[in-house]
Amino acid sequence: MPLARGLLDGDGSILNKVYRADTGRRDDYYWEYLITRFTSGSRPHLEWLRARLASATGLVGTVDEMKTKQPRPNRHPFFELEYGKRSSLVLLPLLYPAAAPCLERKRAIWLSYAHRHGVRGG
Repeated sequence: MPLARGLLDGDGSILNKVYRADTGRRDDYYWEYLITRFTSGSRPHLEWLRARLASATGLVGTVDEMKTKQPRPNRHPFFELEYGKRSSLVLLPLLYPAAAPCLERKRAIWLSYAHRHGVRGG
């Protein structure tokens, strides 16, 4: 897991946001998401990482070309390996154990989510 943690800290992100529905009638209708995302200019690299994480954890991530950043002319596309909320709840405690060296701002996103939701390993 140290390699995956380094890749996430270097070229990845942990996204945790809350969206409120614009219903006009209810203030309590919202959902929160948690996404773990590795990014790279190399699809084979992300496929390799996905296979390694699958063999270590049983999780299945999705590799896709990023839709938000269109490559400029004569540039290569950019790819992402993404894990949704359920997979992130398994993956993040393995990537960020208490004593592991890491990028603290990314660990803080995970620990904040885990603390708010009473998740073990956070």
